[in-house]
Formats: sequence, C-alpha cells, structure tokens
Amino acid sequence: MHSNTIGAAQPKAMEGDMVAEMVKDLVVVKKINVSEIAGDDDSRGFEKIKKQMPHLEIEKTSDRNHIKKNVNNKLYELKNTKKHKEFTQKVVDSTQKNFSYMIDQNPGSEDGNKNGLTAITEHMFGNHTFCMKVGVVHEAAGMSPGNETVKRAGKLNIRRERKSVKSKTKEWKTNRIKLKQKRLAKNLSKELREGKTYETEIAISLDNDVEEEIPEPLNVRIECDMRTSPLVVFDLETTSLSRTSDIVQIAACSEVKKFNTYVIPNKPMSPEASAITGITVEGNQMFYNKKRVIIYLSSFQKSQFLLAIILSGLTVTSFTTV
Repeated sequence: MHSNTIGAAQPKAMEGDMVAEMVKDLVVVKKINVSEIAGDDDSRGFEKIKKQMPHLEIEKTSDRNHIKKNVNNKLYELKNTKKHKEFTQKVVDSTQKNFSYMIDQNPGSEDGNKNGLTAITEHMFGNHTFCMKVGVVHEAAGMSPGNETVKRAGKLNIRRERKSVKSKTKEWKTNRIKLKQKRLAKNLSKELREGKTYETEIAISLDNDVEEEIPEPLNVRIECDMRTSPLVVFDLETTSLSRTSDIVQIAACSEVKKFNTYVIPNKPMSPEASAITGITVEGNQMFYNKKRVIIYLSSFQKSQFLLAIILSGLTVTSFTTV
C-alpha cells in the first residue's frame, strides 16, 4: 500500500483505475458476466474499462441523484455568468423541477428522456406539444381518464389566473394594506385590555404573568334631581365620519371639573379624521399634533366622576353607548 503524499485529490484520481481493476477481476479471474456498471459520472472508470477490455459488452448507467446534482450545478454556473438577464432564480428552480419530473417519469426509457428534454424547454415557453397528456399519466397509473378532474382543473386554472390578475392591481394592494392595519389595530386593542394570549414561545417566556382583565363597564344608576344636577358639556373624536367609527378621544367639562382621555381604537384612523382632529395612531402609540399623548384605555369605563349629568354634545346622537 502506498501512502498518500499528494493530498486529498489522489484517491479521486485513483477511483477510475480501481473501478477498472475490480471489473477486470470479476470478468477475467472470477468469470462473472458484467453487463452494466452504475456510477456517479465523477471518474473515467468506464472509459478505462472499455480501453482495457474492448470486446466486453457493457453499458454505463448514471446515478439519478448525481445526474440531477450535475444538471443543477450547470444551471447555477450559467446563472452566475450573468450573460442572460432572463435566466433568473425562478427560471433555475422551474428547470430543476421539470428536469426532476422528467427523470422520474421516464425510468429506462431513452426515447422518453429525449422527448422530455425537448418538452422542458418548450413547456417553459408555453408550447405543450411534447408534454405528456393528463390521460397518459392516468393510464400509466391505472386510473380512469379523469374527465371531471380535467374539467375541474380547467376551472381552477381560470379562477387562479383571475385572482393573479386582480392581486396585481393597485386597488387590491391598497385594500390589503387597510385590512392588515385594521387587524393590527384590533389585536393591539385586545392586547391592551387582556394582555398577550397568543405569541411564539409565550408559554415558556419568563415574563408570563397573567394580566388582570379589565372588567366590563358598570351599569350604574343614580337617582337624582335633574334640575339641580351640574351641566356637563362633552365632545368625542372618532376614527372617521362613519356611524360605525371608533372613539379615540373623550373630553368633558363642567363648572368645576375637566375630563380628557384618549382611547386606542379597534379601527385605523382615516386620513380625513386625522387632518380634522390632529390625532394619529402609530402601533400602540397615539399622537396629537405630532406630540405623544398618554392613553387611558379604561378611564372612562371606571367613571372617574359619577355625577348626574345633562349631556349636550356635537356627536352624541351618533353614539348612544360607549
């Protein structure tokens, strides 16, 4: 045995000689008929076998996984040359997938592989002449022709194409952003009331104290003489001009007391409402004329001043309850 003094490359260089020597030993010494040899295409072993035993009828079979690996390497080499702008990562992935399908669908079929290689490129440009028909696939799998399946697949393709076109419009993207803002505002409002109830690894978090849930408003009824009760004037600011808007500010005053509080809304602030009120909401923070304000979410619920009041406000008819 010789020591490896050249480096790690020597065993690889010896691989072809070793393969040829083993096959020669099987055929000449042990009299075993070798008709096929499978390899990974990384050595010149097959060429050496044919050179040493030219009369031996033997075929070379490539390993499927190594074929895919070698093709993938060539695709990335072509992509990295940057000579073709159209050869993007998406094209590489699609070619890899189609090539893998072609190899798996045509085991041992030389004609099938030749047709499949042609079909890969033509398929990517919209020409499906060389593609295997759905009926052929069903027949090979022992299934029925699948007329209903084909019909349904066509309907799903039409629906998917319509959705794809719609999702690229400006209106669809704008509406998606608004819905996302609405969900974030709603979740934030609930978290402020109840604390976080669902989050990644929340069960093993160190800060997992259960927060006390804010109770529902009390139904307080005070008997009093309306003629002697103090007059309280109040106003509300909302997320928009709609009757279903959320309240963001409550202000009230009487002859002796003043009350003002900001409330985080469930719905996003409309640009029109922000322009009128000067109130904006960013995440869990609220700003009035670009100055941050303190949010007392439950202050109006706890009724800091329980007085018999006569309400007169600008928008009271739109909000009968808070």
